[in-house]
Amino acid sequence: MSRRVRRTKDGVRHAVVLRDGVEGFVVRGTTHCSGCTELGDYGGGSEYYDFDMKAQCLVGTGCDECGYTGKRRQTYWAPFAVFE
Repeated sequence: MSRRVRRTKDGVRHAVVLRDGVEGFVVRGTTHCSGCTELGDYGGGSEYYDFDMKAQCLVGTGCDECGYTGKRRQTYWAPFAVFE
């Protein structure tokens, strides 16, 4: 079985993933952990956290939500129609 590939307007190729009959693709990214960078048990102002240039996000102090790394790897499904 071959994988279907489709390009978005910016020319990036994505593997097609069907969800409820709608074609889309998977978007992955690293973001700061909301558990340890936002106000709450662990958090404080953003001026207190280092910035990770590779991931392009703040690095929190670490908590049980992010596995004590200060960052979260997130995955979303996005329909192609949004990017066309």
